[in-house]
Amino acid sequence: MSSSRRATAVAFLSTSGSTGRTSAVANLAWVLSSVGHRVLVLDRGSEPPRVEEYLSRFHVHDVEPPDPATTARRYAMPGWTGHVDVHTPDGGADARASAGPVAPVVRSAAERYDYVLLDAPTGRDDGSLAAIADVAHVGVVCFVPRPRAIRDAAALAGAFRGLAVRPVDVVPLVTMFDHGYDPRARQSLDLIRAEFSGLAGDEPGRTRATIQLPHRPFEAFDPLLAVLVEDPDDTTGLREQYEKLAAAVTDGRVTRMGPVRRSTRSRYRRAFGLEAVAEPDRVLVACHPADRAWADWVCELHRSAGTRAVLLRGHEEWLDDGAPVEVLVIRSARWEGSPRQARLARLLAGRDVDVRWVRVDGDPDRAVAVDPDRAAADGPEVVVADLDGPDARARLLTGLDLVGGADADEPGGFPGGNPLTSLLPNRLAGFVGRDEELEAVRDRLLDGGGPVTVGGAPGVGKSELALEYAHRFKGLYHAVWWVPAHDRQAAMISLSRLAAATRSPGRAVEVAAAGRPAWPLTALGSPGGSPRWLLVYDNADSPGALEGLVPLEGPGHVLITTSAGAADVEPAELPPEDARCFLLDRVPGLGADAAERVSAALGRLPLALRLGGSWLAETVARERLAATRTTDAVAWSARTLLDALAGGGRPDLVGRLVSLVVDALSREAAGRTAVALAELCSFLSCQGIGLRLVRSAAVVSALVEICGEDAEPLRLDSWEVDRALWLCVRFGLFQVDWGEHNSVRVHRAVQQALIDRMPADERERRHARALRALAAFAPTEAEEAEESDDGRRNRAWHFRELQKHVFPSRAMDSDDDVVRRWLVSQLRFLYTDGGAEVGLLSMEPAHALLARWTARFGPDDALRARLATQLANVERKTGKAETALKLDESALNHQRETLGLTSTQTLISARGFGGDLRGEGYFSESLDEDQTTWSGFRQNFGDDHPHTRSAANNLAEALLLCGEPGRALALEQDNFARRMRLFGDKDPNTWWSLMRVGVYQREVGEYEKAGHALRRAAQRLKFGGGTSAAELAARWHLAITERLMGDVKGARTRNAETLARFQEVLGPFHPETLACALSLAVAERAAGEAAGAVERSRHVVAGLCDEVGLSAAHPFVGLARLCLGLSLRAAGDVEDGAREVAAAHGILVDRLTESHPWTLAAAVAVARLTAAGGDTSTAVKQLTRTFRRCRTFLGAGHRTTRVAEHNLARTREPGAERDNGWRDSDVDIAQT
Repeated sequence: MSSSRRATAVAFLSTSGSTGRTSAVANLAWVLSSVGHRVLVLDRGSEPPRVEEYLSRFHVHDVEPPDPATTARRYAMPGWTGHVDVHTPDGGADARASAGPVAPVVRSAAERYDYVLLDAPTGRDDGSLAAIADVAHVGVVCFVPRPRAIRDAAALAGAFRGLAVRPVDVVPLVTMFDHGYDPRARQSLDLIRAEFSGLAGDEPGRTRATIQLPHRPFEAFDPLLAVLVEDPDDTTGLREQYEKLAAAVTDGRVTRMGPVRRSTRSRYRRAFGLEAVAEPDRVLVACHPADRAWADWVCELHRSAGTRAVLLRGHEEWLDDGAPVEVLVIRSARWEGSPRQARLARLLAGRDVDVRWVRVDGDPDRAVAVDPDRAAADGPEVVVADLDGPDARARLLTGLDLVGGADADEPGGFPGGNPLTSLLPNRLAGFVGRDEELEAVRDRLLDGGGPVTVGGAPGVGKSELALEYAHRFKGLYHAVWWVPAHDRQAAMISLSRLAAATRSPGRAVEVAAAGRPAWPLTALGSPGGSPRWLLVYDNADSPGALEGLVPLEGPGHVLITTSAGAADVEPAELPPEDARCFLLDRVPGLGADAAERVSAALGRLPLALRLGGSWLAETVARERLAATRTTDAVAWSARTLLDALAGGGRPDLVGRLVSLVVDALSREAAGRTAVALAELCSFLSCQGIGLRLVRSAAVVSALVEICGEDAEPLRLDSWEVDRALWLCVRFGLFQVDWGEHNSVRVHRAVQQALIDRMPADERERRHARALRALAAFAPTEAEEAEESDDGRRNRAWHFRELQKHVFPSRAMDSDDDVVRRWLVSQLRFLYTDGGAEVGLLSMEPAHALLARWTARFGPDDALRARLATQLANVERKTGKAETALKLDESALNHQRETLGLTSTQTLISARGFGGDLRGEGYFSESLDEDQTTWSGFRQNFGDDHPHTRSAANNLAEALLLCGEPGRALALEQDNFARRMRLFGDKDPNTWWSLMRVGVYQREVGEYEKAGHALRRAAQRLKFGGGTSAAELAARWHLAITERLMGDVKGARTRNAETLARFQEVLGPFHPETLACALSLAVAERAAGEAAGAVERSRHVVAGLCDEVGLSAAHPFVGLARLCLGLSLRAAGDVEDGAREVAAAHGILVDRLTESHPWTLAAAVAVARLTAAGGDTSTAVKQLTRTFRRCRTFLGAGHRTTRVAEHNLARTREPGAERDNGWRDSDVDIAQT
């Protein structure tokens, strides 16, 4: 209901809290909206609960707020034409009190609302009261029936009326009134009449009769609408009083509350525990198969509200079992006139069943509509078309009388939405039928029995079925991912991309050698993972290809397409009607009888129908161009196709159709070019070929070479590639997505047919030419080193595209040096840009390739040496320093003999070899190697070249490890300045360099500068979608710096947080993860958590030796044992602590020098443990000798020197006992 009159403004006032004022506002708003009025509530109350808490279960959608600092929501009852809009200022009570004047809001709402209810702040502030009195027509004064409260309320009413600029009505509203105590009740009413009868400026009738809201215990527990809870036939309850209140504020225009469905009232009462029910309500949901996602979502919405809802299909017996049941129909254009609609009509004939409707397409503005011709039978139709998820859910809850508990689970996803994380090929525009198979897939997945397989011969439509399922139901999942499974590597790489997309990159696919199951398989079900997910593994035909790569648990679904073995769902030929429709849509003029004959000859298989239908359409078009009548052209073309297919069997059907298509295309030059393009693509991935690759100069050159004169137009105009693509699309060979994620897809059965029809020698030439095109598409070594943003993006796109084709193209079997050079660069890309998990993925095939090249070309082959160098990088990145060292040393020896000491490839290998030496703990040898490498790059390329900058970074690290942090700092500061000048502040490597500057500043004792540099670096190293290992390294080093500056508590917290992220990003046993864990052990010991420090230190020692594979004599193992020994001492185990510290000192003396900073720190610890064991005199001698060495080799300001000096002073103090008051000089494991 609406009117042209201006809105009536009603202010609700009270002098104190706990008067039920906000409850009265909410309940009156509900009564007014029940009879069609538009109500606005301005929530300016100063204490909870808020108005929207009373109405929340009937939220329809948010509305446009009057200003950005206000939340505006609409609430409505199903079937009502009225509604309640609530405006609530964001923030707490202070925000509501200071939300600005109400007059502009009330005046602007006058034309859009019938009533404006203002929940005013508690109390009697004259300024606020005057502003409210300026716009109000009625004042409702709320109070409890106590004498003081009554007098205060009357005084408030008088002040309000005195401030009003026009005559205003006053309605006394006494709450929590109990008629059970008649004498007290009469006294209270007498006092109310006396106090309110003498209001200033009172006129006859301007002070309304007192409204008496009785006390109800249920109001003390939850904010609820009492008018819905009360029995409508109860004439002594709250509802009657609210109707009197409505009559008072509307001048008698509203005297009764609108009708409420009994089911709504019952479900509302149940939601608050006010009504028990033996069995939940039952609902049967009917839908067209294409709307199954909507039906499932609506069923889950019902279940979340405590209603038992199932699909009608499979539960028709509910209609005859005698128990109450309701039918809900998902209505769409697909439903109207469908067989399922007809069947439902037959089922409902003669039955007295409530039917409701949910419209999922059509007019979105019809929030709740009723067809007057069948309103009694159908009930309201709830329209959710074009709404987003929250609004659709709110509208359905309201429209279907669904009132769940406050903590009811929301259904996952939304049928009209998209998953948060998704990677899917585009939906097939020509997909038809398969409704029963799609329903079967859905049913099996919902049964929760594990992965569901879709099987059948190639061309039967397995992948198309899986893709249609993924698109049809994707809105119900939070993550949907398409995993190419034609080979294991493709599957692992796709899963790694999923890991990166879900921000858990380090958990991805710890494969093969480690023998451990990996993320994303476990992380999908973890607390931080996606709550619902769908993984589709396509073309998983190789036995064992998916071993360890399929999730075994978690709240998600797995769908696998395969041609091998038995399957859960096996799509057969299309139903005759669907097959006929498929052809009739593609071949204008084809009659139904001819379509039936042709579809039967094509086996009614989707791929065959696409190829045959495309050939038929193109042939008819050519005949018509030759002036043949359409009917004759269609008849001749269909007969020709049928003759060509006669006598053959289904196994070679696709091959014969491809030959027909190729023959048809080969009649003209453009078609022959298209065929050549299709033949090249037949050696590439069936999961999609990027248009940038297809259009590239590499592919154009290959086509020009193959086609000769036919490709002359292409030689002069690369747009001819798109013409060839379109010809292949028209004839059914390709599917092309021209959009943002553009690609060319060739069915693998078509690929195989194209390959099989080529003679052996031609097949070999085409294969070789395809491989050379891929190699030519790869960036060169120099292009690969490009560090600009554009260079990085271009390099990444090229190599990511090429990675898809490495295994399908069988590039690793090639002896062509051009192809082999590309494979070396491809491995380099996986090392630099692929993330931690891709390094793991690449190791197994790279080792196999290295073995093949060694056997085929010998150990002295140049490309074999370069491959070994890149493989060593990958091994080093994954913590396998010993393996990397052997690979690099072998390659480097060969290159120095054959290429010379200063060759670029020799220097690249030498740079890696230096890293291997550092990783294995040979620091002085690494320093020599890194110094020579840096000098070589400076000589070859100058100081600013990327290779030189990388070598400078390595040299600085080697200097630190050899105990020269001052030289390391000077070198890295120069490196940072150059990077900033060359690449600016957007380059992550610039901030990596600053992070290293911070580390070196810390090691020379410049803690304040170090902290500033590390904070800045950590902030700037936040790039991409998740947390990078570089950012974590900066945060780890910052925690160390904070600890050294005395903030042990803050350092421990930061260290613990960083370690948790390291474990996710790099895995629990990566060297940097273990190094970070040792730093946390130091912080725990400093914080007095000795037991935890002991346990963590033992874990690090075991991890370095058993998982990383470091030798027991490695300096890092020595540092871990040093920390363990000191932690044991802190825990009271002096004997074992002394043993560990002595062993650590021995390792460092043997592998470093006695003057190395780490060795001297260990010597201080040896003295401490000696003193702790009671031999103070020996400890003093040890410490004195160490202190002298510290001053000589480290300087007086070094932290180890200061610790030694402090401890020595403690031994000279009166009463000094053992090692009481001594300090430790801890050493953290460095990055290499």
